Amino acid sequence: MRNIHGAAFVAGDDDQRAPGLSTEAADHDLRPLGDADQHFGEIPIDRVAHERTAADVKHLYPRLSQLTRDQLRRIPLLDAGIWLQEGETYLDLRQLDKGELVAGVGQVVRPGDEIVAKHQVDYQMWDYLSGQAESSRA
Repeated sequence: MRNIHGAAFVAGDDDQRAPGLSTEAADHDLRPLGDADQHFGEIPIDRVAHERTAADVKHLYPRLSQLTRDQLRRIPLLDAGIWLQEGETYLDLRQLDKGELVAGVGQVVRPGDEIVAKHQVDYQMWDYLSGQAESSRA
């Protein structure tokens, strides 16, 4: 294989690296989060321990005011850094006006997101939450 200057390229040949680009810089460009973005064996979402629920997030109370505290405790929120499963359906309780979210490849729960996975709440609760999403978009 030849590079754009016509010189032969040999795998592992550090002399063919772009001028001024160190191995560390190239590695950072390819993996900006370092090892944090490497998810070789994803943990099934059902096995993730949920420490937070909607009951723990006070700013959600006005939006979900018709739910009791016990009902809010039955809405597990995904922790920041959890990889969303491609094709699964989610709601961000902070942005109900955006409606349901179907996860794509490589989507991660960000700090400040209040994400609920559809398969982790009963269908009545999901219907209520998604109905709230519908009414906030109207």
